[in-house]
Order: sequence, then C-alpha cells, then structure tokens
Amino acid sequence: MLPLTTPVGAVRIVIGAIPITLLIALFALIMLISLALPRERREYVLQLAPIVVQLVRAIAKPSRSTAR
Repeated sequence: MLPLTTPVGAVRIVIGAIPITLLIALFALIMLISLALPRERREYVLQLAPIVVQLVRAIAKPSRSTAR
C-alpha cells in the first residue's frame, strides 16, 4: 500500500473515490426524476435505486488482476 504522500498513492485514492461520486450522482438523478413524475410512476423509478447500487459496486470492485 502506497502512502498518501506519494503522487501515485494520492492518484489511487482519487481514482478509488470516483465510483463513490458516481453513486451519489446517480442517486440524486433518480430522486430528481422521481419527483418530476406522477405518484403512480414514481414507485417504478424508485425501484431502480438498488439496481444502480449493485452496478456501481460491481464497477467499484477492483478485479483480481489489478489488485495488489
């Protein structure tokens, strides 16, 4: 594990934070879309939230070939 003080260590931490930022942005987008829809359709959009979480977790997990 590289310390944060090295440039490579800092870059790895920033790259690791990108999926978290993506998750937050997708949740915000889903909530905004759900507010714009009628109540009946809002339930369908809110059902997408767990799917989005699973997708981002799958993207955020490092593959075994890149993990050190």
